[in-house]
Amino acid sequence: MKLTINFFAIISAIFFNSICNAQTINTPEQWLIFQQNELKNCPYVFEGKIIQQSKKGKATCSVLQITKIYRGDQLNIGTIKVVTTIATGAEKFPQLHKDNTYIIFGNLSNSTLFKSVASVNTLTLWSNDWVVFQDTGAEWGWRKKTNYKTVDDLYSFFKENGLIVKEEVQQQSTTPTDSTTH
Repeated sequence: MKLTINFFAIISAIFFNSICNAQTINTPEQWLIFQQNELKNCPYVFEGKIIQQSKKGKATCSVLQITKIYRGDQLNIGTIKVVTTIATGAEKFPQLHKDNTYIIFGNLSNSTLFKSVASVNTLTLWSNDWVVFQDTGAEWGWRKKTNYKTVDDLYSFFKENGLIVKEEVQQQSTTPTDSTTH
């Protein structure tokens, strides 16, 4: 009996490892296909800045102020909760950081861990992929596989792959309006 259980465990481990290795992204071509699929299939895609974070165990709830919505019929400009988790052994990978601006690729989350955290959007999303804005460019996700030299390069990639802004915060005019008459 013990030999059967050990054999099953070994076969399961080999099978699981082969599935994981088959899905590893090793080449720029594989990464491009992954990104194009992400743009095409992810149900919620938006841009925003993290204004608040809470942690519980290996889960982090980031509240983002949404500035652009690319996809997500139920999303509204305002705040939203995005949950990320650190898998065992993945602590070395950077996660989302407060005050940074991101484009989030999200899915609905059924987590109730952070139900006391307030946000305008009633949805809570889970994300394992994002684009972080750097000083002049952008970097796609924690995998650090693709860097865009400028944010315009990133937006061009989105547009070329059919992802366009559906709604965005209107920028305030920097020139004061003169209400006096002459």
